[in-house]
Parts: sequence; structure tokens; C-alpha cells
Amino acid sequence: MKKAVPSHKEWLDLKDYLIANGFNYDGTTEGNKIAKSLASSTWWIASTWVGSVGNFDYPEYRNKSGFFALPGGYLWTDYDFHDVGSYSYWWALEDDQFEYSRWDMSRHDRDISSAAVMVKHIVFLFVV
Repeated sequence: MKKAVPSHKEWLDLKDYLIANGFNYDGTTEGNKIAKSLASSTWWIASTWVGSVGNFDYPEYRNKSGFFALPGGYLWTDYDFHDVGSYSYWWALEDDQFEYSRWDMSRHDRDISSAAVMVKHIVFLFVV
């Protein structure tokens, strides 16, 4: 059975692969500057930060990886979505079935980052 959520290691492998193969917004192969190559080319709120997802500079690197990260924001405790157009989040499965990590980027980011999250139940909402 295939799992639907990639592991934290798989996200790290993807990040390392993209950096090593010139997917940084400036074409370099060092440092984590791959957010633009993962982002969709539309729906991001504009940013003036050089190389960031929301900046329309370096158009040849926009979604270069084909990942197509959308800025869907996040669902808050008030049951409303916040920061749509500014943030994109993805889950990663850890070794323990109750541990997850979250990968994210914002419209001002040049990199992607992760944070550990402890949850007992998780509901994945997919909007098509």
C-alpha cells in the first residue's frame, strides 16, 4: 500500500536534490533558495523581496520543479482560512504514527522550512 503523505526524509531528499541541481531562484547550487521553483505561477500576493515566491523576478525559475505549490493559507481555530495568497503548507509523516512535521513557505520566502508537530488525529482537506 502506498502512503499518501511523504516522510520528513523524503522532503529533505527533495530539497537537497533541487538545491544540488540548480533549482535555487538564482541558479546556484548552495543554500536553500528553492521556494520559487516549487511555487505556482499564480495566486501569490506580490512581494518586493528579491527571489521570493511573491516577486515576479526570475520568471524562468517560477515553478521550475513542476511541484505547483498553491498559497492556500491555513485553517485556524475559528474555522476560517487565513493568509490565503501568502502561505503554503505541506505535511510530512514521521516514523511514529502520531508525529508529523510541517513544511511551509510564504510569499516573502526564498527557502522552504519545516517544524515538528505532535497530533493524534489529522484531517486532510483537499479543495479541487
